[in-house]
Amino acid sequence: MSDFVNLAPSELTPEQSVILLRAGYRSALGEWSVTNCLQPCWVMWYNPQGCCCCISGGKRYPMTGKNLLLMPPHTLYSGEKSGEPAHYFLWFQAIAPFDLPQRKVISLDSAPFETRIKAAFQPGKYQIHHLYTLAYELLLSIPEEFFSVNNSPGKNQVINQAIKFINRREGCVSNAEIAAELHLSPTRFSHLFKAEMEISPQRYCHQVRMYKAIQMLQEGHDIKTTAENCGYADRYHFSKEFKRYHNTTPGKWLRIHLKNVKN
Repeated sequence: MSDFVNLAPSELTPEQSVILLRAGYRSALGEWSVTNCLQPCWVMWYNPQGCCCCISGGKRYPMTGKNLLLMPPHTLYSGEKSGEPAHYFLWFQAIAPFDLPQRKVISLDSAPFETRIKAAFQPGKYQIHHLYTLAYELLLSIPEEFFSVNNSPGKNQVINQAIKFINRREGCVSNAEIAAELHLSPTRFSHLFKAEMEISPQRYCHQVRMYKAIQMLQEGHDIKTTAENCGYADRYHFSKEFKRYHNTTPGKWLRIHLKNVKN
């Protein structure tokens, strides 16, 4: 066996596969109790004290303090908690070969990641590098078979195309438009989507718009501008939908978020 590997120039400078979106630590987890939620990105949760649980696909995934949870994009889940544990979180997007994996919660032993997590959430010169390394280490700990759904024929491919189209349109799209993109009837498309995703296409579009709303509010946009950019006719309608999804109003969410940032 050779002592080194010859790499082509293109292999030495690969396309960036991971894009960080959010990362942080909260001393008290106040927003864990959610129902039928999903995110269009990867999400890592780590609660060292435990006392939280994620429910997805009819299965419970408790966090005991000795494990962390990794949620693939577009995976429906609900959350329960029995206290106010400290909470580490990392949101990131990933392209091929890590895009559109199986939609199933992954529970990992936290011990191999504890040193990296400590470095990644400690402010310093190399923090961003530790965060990116943590994201890659999490993805590389998953068996390759977990991503084989991308190569399988059938309805998964159709739904994956629908998800990509919805996300390109940032959730502002009708069932008829999505069905036309996929060359299906609206009824057939809606049936396939709900069977695969466990929620309706418009419910998913709503989740995508709410995800964008959170991103915009965090970036400093006001509620009115956020509502308009997320496809809502007015602030009242946006606030009503935001509360249905996040169990709080945009204004209250902003106050809590700003308080957490200061802390």
